[in-house]
Formats: sequence, C-alpha cells, structure tokens
Amino acid sequence: MIKISFVVPTYKTEKFLKPCLDSLLMQESDEFEIIVVLDGENPECEKIVCSYDTHARKKFLRWIKIPHGGACAARNAGAGLAKGEYVSFFSSDFVMFPGGTRRWIQALEDKPDFIYSGYRWKQDNQLLDGGYPAEEFDARQLEVHNYIDGGFPVKRELWKKYPWDVNCKSLNDWLFWLKMTRNGHKGKQIQDICYAAELPRPKGLSDDSNSHWLERVDYVKKQVGIKHRDICVASLGAQYHAKKMAEILDADFNITTIIEKPTRYKLFYLMGFYTQDASMITSHMSMVRAMKARGTKVVVHWIGGDTWQLMKKPFIDVKKLVPMINKHVDVHLCENKRCAKELAEMGIDAKVVPVPVHDERELLPQPKRFRVAMYYPGHTLDPTDKNMRATLFAIADKLPKVKFNFYGMPGAVGYDNHHRNVHHCGRVDFNKFGKSNSVIVRLCRHDSVPIAAVDFILMGRRAITNIEKFKYMSYIDGKKGLIEPVCEEIMRMKNSTRSLAEQKRAREYYLNEFKQSKYIRRIRGLA
Repeated sequence: MIKISFVVPTYKTEKFLKPCLDSLLMQESDEFEIIVVLDGENPECEKIVCSYDTHARKKFLRWIKIPHGGACAARNAGAGLAKGEYVSFFSSDFVMFPGGTRRWIQALEDKPDFIYSGYRWKQDNQLLDGGYPAEEFDARQLEVHNYIDGGFPVKRELWKKYPWDVNCKSLNDWLFWLKMTRNGHKGKQIQDICYAAELPRPKGLSDDSNSHWLERVDYVKKQVGIKHRDICVASLGAQYHAKKMAEILDADFNITTIIEKPTRYKLFYLMGFYTQDASMITSHMSMVRAMKARGTKVVVHWIGGDTWQLMKKPFIDVKKLVPMINKHVDVHLCENKRCAKELAEMGIDAKVVPVPVHDERELLPQPKRFRVAMYYPGHTLDPTDKNMRATLFAIADKLPKVKFNFYGMPGAVGYDNHHRNVHHCGRVDFNKFGKSNSVIVRLCRHDSVPIAAVDFILMGRRAITNIEKFKYMSYIDGKKGLIEPVCEEIMRMKNSTRSLAEQKRAREYYLNEFKQSKYIRRIRGLA
C-alpha cells in the first residue's frame, strides 16, 4: 500500500539529485514510491537515475522524461502517475532525514488535507544550523505570505482539483496552497523537522521571485481573488493582539517580507515599540526605516508594556533613542491619558486612541462552578514576569479550595505539579474560556488597558486588576502588596453575585468605550 508518492522534478540539478534519492531510498518505511521527472534533456541526471537499476530498493523508484516545461509542468506529469494517497512534490535539491517518511506517515493517520512543518537549510549538500520556521496554521495569514513549502504531502485528490499552475513563473507553491485553503481545506502543522532544502541559487525560482516580487505577488493574488490591502499591521511583542487588529482593519499582518521585499502599503501600523534589548530595538528600527524609505506613512501604537520598558531605561539611553524613533515615525498613538503623559515626559507626543475589543462577545450564563482565570506571563528571562508568576502562585496557595485557570503561556497545559488547584491552559479561545471562569485576575507591573478583562466583562464576568481604576472592575493598587487584597477580593466575588442588569450595563459601557467602528475610522483616517 502506497501512502506517499514522492514526485521529484529535476532539471540540471545533477549536483543534488543523488543525495536526494539516496535519502529517500534509505527510509525504513515501505509505504512510499519515488517518481523522478526528467524535465527536458538532462543527460547527467538521466545517468544518475539509471544507476539505480541495480539498487536493492529499486522497486520504489521509477522515472519518466518529458519535454522541458518547467517545475510546475513536471510536478503535474509526475503526480498524474502517482498511486499514493498523498503526494509530496519533493524538490531534487532536498534531502529527507532518517525516519522522516515514517514521521510523516504517522502524522497522516487522521487524514488531514496536508501536513507541514519547518525545514532545515543546507548549502552544497552540507547541513547548516539555520532553517525556515513553521507558523501555526492560519488561512488568512497565508494570504499575506507563504509559510508552507511545496514539498510537504497533500492528498492526491486535492492535487487533481488544484493542479500546479504552469503559467506561474515563481511563488508557485504559495499559489498551490492558496487554491486549497481559499476553498476551505486546512493544513496540520507538525513539530518534526524532516528534511533540509538547499539555499536559494542564482537562476532558481527564488531568484525569479526576488527580481520580480510585486509582479509575481500580483499574479498569485489575482488567480485566487485576494484584493490588495493598503495597511500593514506589525508587532514583535504582541502578535496575537496585532493579528486581531489586522482583521478588524481589513489589513495585512506582516513581519516576514516587509524589510527585504518591495511593498505598496500606504500605512505601516506598528503595535508596540519594545525596547527591552538592543536586538529588539534594531528589529523595530529596521522595519520603520524600510517602510519610511518607500514613502509609507509610519504609525506606532504604544500599548502599555512597551511604555514601561522605555521608562525603565537609563536617561542617557532614552535621550538617544527617542529622537531616532521620532525621526522615522509620523504618528504616535497610545491607549489612555496616563500613557500619553508618561510618553510626553520622555519626548514622545502621542494621541489617545483606545484599541478595541477583539470580538463583541455574547453575554453568557454564569458557570456552575467558581473558577478564576489568571494571565500567566511566559517571558521567563524577564525578572518582572518571574516576580509576577511567584505572586500568582502565592495567591493560589492562599486559596487552596479555589480552582485557578492560568492561561497565556504556549505549551503550558495540564495541572501544575506543585499547586493542585492550578490548571495551565496555554493559549485559549476566549469565547470558550470565558464559559468556564467566573472571574479574571489581570496583574502586571504596567499596562494601558487590560483588554482580556474587558473581554470577560462583555461575557458577564467580573475582573480584578492592579493597572488603574476602570469602571465595573475591582482595582487593587498594590501599595500594601497584592496577595492579601487580591485573595480577599476573590473570596468576596465568590460569595456574591452581580445582577443581570448590572452585567448588561457593564457590557454596554465597554462596547461603547472600545467600539471597533471608532477605531477603524481613526486608523484608516491616518492612511
């Protein structure tokens, strides 16, 4: 039974073909086949393929020759002969790592439309340290840039519906995946890194896309009906938040190609300017300089933690950094008057524009069991985060009969080994998360607006924060410590209820204060 058909097009890649085929034939699985497609006259490549006639695993390999038509034509020709349930369009300059095919087959057991991961780089057949990272599957984000290589296995029936476009000169794997995902098919990200790809070479497909970037991007988007968006949203420290704002603004979220590739954006909207270390400052400045050089208007929205980082820096550093930021930023925004005052003291003139709620969530019935949600910081190197995590656990220890759901840290899932009333939930869907929690506790050293607390209030829940006084939220100033006052407030809420009428008043207040339509008008008005 053939699970995966490896279609390997080759055109003048004799330097890489043998390592590629050797790596596939050495796989311990027997549930695959290899179809080499000689794209035009390839005497050296043909000689290499013929040398496998005496190979011990020859039965797994066959080859065909077609008139030269390019990579997409060769892929289609090979897939037309494939017998596997899935097809991998495995480039002839790839090498599969030992056990890679087996891991792919295991990942395909639940029949996803396709799987993908990151991959390693190699150069002249020598493995390098770096690679291309994977991203969590997001069909909207795939419309902005391609994060899935064409070599990953896809259901053969989907290739039949969406064959490779022979008129697409480059970025053809991006178009291949978009045709599927725009029609509702979904990919499954896996963690295993199973192959290495040769670095882009002169006269290759990557070279063509680099030389004709906007033209190739326009072709791909036209084929699948993606319109050009004139605003680019970016963030290095609040990506989840920024992606939600990009959806609300009908904008692109893009931090991948904006520095090296040309763009046509009218407005570059950076959420958060984090200055915690030199590398972060350099990354932010690289983005704003690149966009400014193209005549794009640059807007920075300071969202709380970034303001605190700037405030913590030595005065001499702020004196050097702020003029450099102001030189390349056209408009500064922040979320409230307190942050505007803090920024003004450091030489940044920011207008107040609150960031809206992500979703106008429904008012929900109260959970049957009392549970408390608490944001769990995941930046382990930041001493402020370490101290706050210790505070959260101290609160849980003080209230052993109260169940706590810690959220926000990717990968942290399950009951805590040392605190049995604490359950780690990792990243959460707030619409589902809010159903099982009665109260949210949002504690931090500095912030502008606790948007997660606002989300909870929209669902009829209650909130405790130490940031500042917000209507319909319980405020703990922290002057006498946080642990005891927060514990007392949690127990007060556990033993009392908020009427339905008050829940509705709180909801309406925050829907009006953080209305999406207001925000859209303000930001789009800057373009």
